[in-house]
Amino acid sequence: MLIILSIIILFIPISLSAQPDIQWQYYNQTYLWGSCFGLHAVENGVVALGSVGNGNNRYLGGFLLENDGFGSFIIADSNFFEIPNVRLTHTVATDDGGYVLAGENMYLKMDENFELVWSHTYEVGNWGQIYGVLKSDAGYLISGYNDRPNETAEAFGFLIDDNGDTVWEHTFGDEEDYNFAYNSVNHPEGGFIIKGATQPFGEPHKEPWLMRIDEDGENPEIISWIGSGGLITVFPEGLLNYAGLTIEHFDWDGERINSGNLEGAEYRRAFIRYPTGITPGPGRGGLVCGYVFDVDGNHQETNRRAFFVRFNDQLERLWYINMEENTHLTKYTAVNSPDGSFYFGGTIDSKFWVAKTDPDPYSVQETSHLSPIMISVEPAYPNPFNSRVSISYTLPSPTPLRITLFDTNGRLLRSSDRGVEAPGYHSFSLDATDYPAGSYFVRIEAGGEVEMIKMSLIR
Repeated sequence: MLIILSIIILFIPISLSAQPDIQWQYYNQTYLWGSCFGLHAVENGVVALGSVGNGNNRYLGGFLLENDGFGSFIIADSNFFEIPNVRLTHTVATDDGGYVLAGENMYLKMDENFELVWSHTYEVGNWGQIYGVLKSDAGYLISGYNDRPNETAEAFGFLIDDNGDTVWEHTFGDEEDYNFAYNSVNHPEGGFIIKGATQPFGEPHKEPWLMRIDEDGENPEIISWIGSGGLITVFPEGLLNYAGLTIEHFDWDGERINSGNLEGAEYRRAFIRYPTGITPGPGRGGLVCGYVFDVDGNHQETNRRAFFVRFNDQLERLWYINMEENTHLTKYTAVNSPDGSFYFGGTIDSKFWVAKTDPDPYSVQETSHLSPIMISVEPAYPNPFNSRVSISYTLPSPTPLRITLFDTNGRLLRSSDRGVEAPGYHSFSLDATDYPAGSYFVRIEAGGEVEMIKMSLIR
């Protein structure tokens, strides 16, 4: 049962073919080539992270693109940074306003001013690499794969703390097979779910799986052989897996809830690479991005185009945007903005590229100025709980949020000011390992509204 904070909302009817227009695009002209792989919406714009370079020289680069209020942007030159000979491909925001980035054989942290806080390298073989990084209550889970001396591959995962120091490290998979770990999500009952694949030695195809591990990286258990590639992301009551334009919704036990095919007529004569990014949409549903290509007479890829496809909670396609410009790299990403629009990032015509759309038509809402914002809060899960509990909520519009934890005596135990959160589905978990058994209350303050949730901790 959802707990609803009152509001009067008038939904504006939108035709199925409606899609937002591109409001502005940014191409970095300073470097010969570049690719944006990480976007983080901030109050006045978007932080764009990626790789740039001239010739054989490559750099880790970052830009703050500030909205000018007139449908364009301003480059904040003082917030540009470059680090030579580094190519990282995954990034997460930290609680203190900084960023943790990972990829290839390195992971590092930047502060809110793009100053380097710490950096570490990870020993990989000829074709091993770090593939994903996930923020959790305990630190950051980094996943990837490494080649073995017998020419097979092992999947790995290791947890680092806020200082970048390793807390634990484990490898997964049989020694005679190729094993790969891609990205991961936090499990609401504690621990993690890792998306990966096994390729039996001598076989041509990978067999993708979802694997659950505990908070110490131990007791690995494959909960589902899912039959398709791609990455995973959190979704209401479970997670999403995607490959091509097929989306699968799984519960936390690995059981398939629903699936949908987002492919339309415009893709049927093209080849679809599995999407490289997915993000929750303003409101509910989400957006997938990737690229498509044609094949020439020599069976070579040609005419690569980026695509962005929006879907609803039922995994039905709402709209799509195709970028007609040819692209040479294949990494694309997207994130929703506090104003209900999307930021896109990737590579167009070899350049570091970022774009901003108009507000998403399916999230446009007209609210009474006399009414407060609505937030729907799902019950704590599990409840009762042992050590860790998860709480999820959905915001229809940008909302300042504060979360506090109290015991039954009203004593403040923990407080988190989460700033202005973007519209869409959000989830957070509380680690009560150090607290005694008993009842606790979570107070959620959103847009002037307050909701209390009671939870029971058992041992």
